[in-house]
This record gives sequence, C-alpha cells and structure tokens, in this order.
Amino acid sequence: MTAMSGICFNAWDIALVLVVTGQAGILAYMHHPKWKALVLSTPIPFTLATLALDRPVDATNVIGFLNLILFINVVRWVYRDGAGVPIVAAIILAIVTYCGLGLVLASHLPEHGQAFWIACALTAAIAITAFAAMPRRDDPGHRSSLPVWIKMPIIALIVVGLVLIKQNLKGFIAAFPMVTIVGAYEARHSLWTMSRQIMLLTIMFMPALISMFLVQTVLAAHQVSMTVAIRWSLVVGWIVFLAQLIPITRHQWAKYADAEA
Repeated sequence: MTAMSGICFNAWDIALVLVVTGQAGILAYMHHPKWKALVLSTPIPFTLATLALDRPVDATNVIGFLNLILFINVVRWVYRDGAGVPIVAAIILAIVTYCGLGLVLASHLPEHGQAFWIACALTAAIAITAFAAMPRRDDPGHRSSLPVWIKMPIIALIVVGLVLIKQNLKGFIAAFPMVTIVGAYEARHSLWTMSRQIMLLTIMFMPALISMFLVQTVLAAHQVSMTVAIRWSLVVGWIVFLAQLIPITRHQWAKYADAEA
C-alpha cells in the first residue's frame, strides 16, 4: 500500500493509473476510427478498476454502462449538435454528469440479485434500441497533435482522482470512461462512430457481466473468498467478452474494407 495524504493506494490502483494512461495515449495517436474503436473496446480499465475496488459485480456495474452511454452522447449533443460549445467544455460537463449521477445512484441502488437482473434487462434494452437507431457512418480519421508530455499527465491525474473516490462510486468506477475521456477529445470528428461503439460495447458487456455475477454467486456459495471469486469471475468474463468481440470486430472491419475499396 502507498499512502498519500491519508489516502492508501494499493497495487491495483497504481496499475490502473499507469495502464489506463498508456492505453489512452495509444488511442490518442491512432488515426483510423476502426483502430480507435478497437482500443476503446478493450476491457482493461474495467478489469483493473474491479480488482482495485475488490468489490463483486452488482447493479452499479451494470447501470454504469448506461451512464457511459449518456457520457458520450452528452459530449456529442453539446459539442456537435450544440451552439458551438468547445470540446473540452463538453467533456467536462459529461464528466460532472457521470460522477454526479454515479455518486447519487451508488448510494441508493439496492445490491441484491433482483436489482442486478432488472439493471441488465433495462441496460440491454436501451443499448440495443439506441444502437439500432444509429446507422453506421464513415467518419473522418484524426490523430492528435497535442504533445504527449501534456496529454499523459492530464490523463493520469483524472484516473488518480477516480481512485480517490472509488469507494463512493462503487461499481460505477469500473464503467467510468477513463479512456473515453481522451478518446472523445481525439475522436471529436468521429463522435457518431464512438457513440455507436460504446453502445455495442455495452451490449457485449451484458453477457460478460452476467457470467461474472453467476461465477461469483456459485463460488461464494462454496465458501470461496470474495477476492478469489472476483478474480475468477473476471477470467470467465474476459472469455465471454472476447468470444463476442473477435467475430464482431472482424465483421466491422470487413465493412470498412468494403467502404474503402
């Protein structure tokens, strides 16, 4: 544990800060939207945040993805569809909205099994409906010109701030748009594509979250410690998620190839 002004950072907290900062940096300097979408879809921040929190998956993790959908669309509505609001201001507004809703909901959402299943059904229905209402567009590519020595410390500070309030956010921290914050800035010319990708990501995450919840429940019933149960559930969750991500990514890239031909 590393102590900072009375706040303790465990090894997973430090890994979260370092890895997410690196992932966001990689995203920032990719040009094509399809590569940005792939990096954005990788559930590394979710995994590390869950390990850092050491808290089983529940309704807050699920509703966090609805909050994530709201985040990217707040940016899109305010920046692209608003009255010329700067992208940085749009992102700040979206961050405040996510954290505000997350803190309120985390303190009121019940943690029993029924709430989890209701949250899954609600989130899946909204994500599928929203995704179907947004046809694919060929947004322009863009690569950051902001120096890495400016960008990376900003990303790291944002993640450190999240770590400081992780217990209050509960499962909402796992779905927090850590990489999407810089992704929204870099993809400001392709926010439609990014919005669709986050909705698709949410749809793919539902089976993974359900599998994690079931693994945790079964292992807990066999007197396995929750920390161990969480880690095994993440392994199963990754398998379920990749089983969807790989074929879907190949299908999407085939469409990009046809469009570019």
